[in-house]
Amino acid sequence: MRSGILPHRDANPAWSLRALVLVLLVLSVGATASGPVAGPSSGKALSGGVFTGRAGDAPSAPLAGPMVTGVEFKIQVQNGVVLMCKLTLKGTNFQQGCVVNINGQRAPKILYHESTEVLAKGGAKLAKMLPKHTSVNLTVVNPDGQTSNPYPFTRP
Repeated sequence: MRSGILPHRDANPAWSLRALVLVLLVLSVGATASGPVAGPSSGKALSGGVFTGRAGDAPSAPLAGPMVTGVEFKIQVQNGVVLMCKLTLKGTNFQQGCVVNINGQRAPKILYHESTEVLAKGGAKLAKMLPKHTSVNLTVVNPDGQTSNPYPFTRP
């Protein structure tokens, strides 16, 4: 009896067909791409996001980051004392646990409402971070690290 990969010439032809199907199956499973795919002629990696999937599949779109589209500001002052100060940021793609930054500094208290609204609170501390008639940049940083573009805001 012969040993080896090739069957004996008297072997059943169906066995050869099964072996061919098995080899093709193993090769197709091994044909997955992970990471940047090399360009066809240059051999250099293409720029862009990481793609994981079967060869020939189109990469999925990257997750969209947070975007601030509007701001509502409320403050309540009595006898020169700030009783309440809150900043409501409206937008898209906010995630639970996101952080609101004012000129790069974290707001005192952050409440996530939904993917389109997050609230920054903090009374006098927040009011101090938002001086009257001074423009500040507001950003939202999601837990996955994606950061919104700065949104300019000037407290009236």
